[in-house]
Amino acid sequence: MRRLATLLALLLPGLAAAETCPPAPLQAVSLPATHAAVAHGAPLTIVAFGSSSTEGAASSGPEATYPAQLQARLRAALPGLPVVVLNRGKSGQEVPEMLARLEADVLAEHPVLVIWQAGANAVLQGMPAEESRAALAGGVARIQATGADVLLMDSQRAPASCNPRASSGWTRRSTGWPRRPRPSCSPAPR
Repeated sequence: MRRLATLLALLLPGLAAAETCPPAPLQAVSLPATHAAVAHGAPLTIVAFGSSSTEGAASSGPEATYPAQLQARLRAALPGLPVVVLNRGKSGQEVPEMLARLEADVLAEHPVLVIWQAGANAVLQGMPAEESRAALAGGVARIQATGADVLLMDSQRAPASCNPRASSGWTRRSTGWPRRPRPSCSPAPR
């Protein structure tokens, strides 16, 4: 349990933020597959799935992306545990495009945990919230059917997506899950 608490403490804060993020309450999450892997010393394969923020479009290099930072921190915190964090971010994509590559980029890796960041591009592209919600829910179900845990990472805020007329309530409407204080990762409901 202590190793899982370490893992969660590393996952939930802003991982690769260049500046200090506003404080956010630590959220208790249930990640049974991740807990079991850590408890048994089994390899921990994590897939970071998303668009430009995951890919690292504005980072100073591949080692500065949040998946690379997460991998380095987990390896340091969990010595002896085989940890791999795969970066499966593709700039500009929203949930329908991500679903098209879910099998090859995520499920084929047999992850224990998938961290999925989606939403900002949907706001910027004017995608209807219900359409995005249905697509996201279908993808979450496919991942969970493999036995993997899923953490949904709140979308990155950009000036256009923070426009109250463009994004007011979008996260809540598109996922059906309550909006969390920034930054946040939320486990997908089972």
